Amino acid sequence: MNLANRLNKGFVILIFAILFYVILAFYSDYNQILNNWQRIETSYIPVIIMCIVLSGYLKSIRQKFLLNIVSIKISLKDSFIIFFAGLSLLMTPGASGTFV
Repeated sequence: MNLANRLNKGFVILIFAILFYVILAFYSDYNQILNNWQRIETSYIPVIIMCIVLSGYLKSIRQKFLLNIVSIKISLKDSFIIFFAGLSLLMTPGASGTFV
């Protein structure tokens, strides 16, 4: 399977996940969700994203060292990609992707 096919499938899965959560939001109390979104201070969003990425980077470094202990040699870039790929499974409904 080439890279273009994998990216297309990943994009389709992302769209379906977004649609699922949008439908869920409309099914639940839409006004309450809208009020909560309006109360978010947008100045904190870059700081939050930076903290998430930094945390993921530090955890991927830890993962690389743990893999080195069990004689599995991978690059830091591959460790970072593997770590975030594992996190993507948490975004499935009910975190059922963690079972996979």
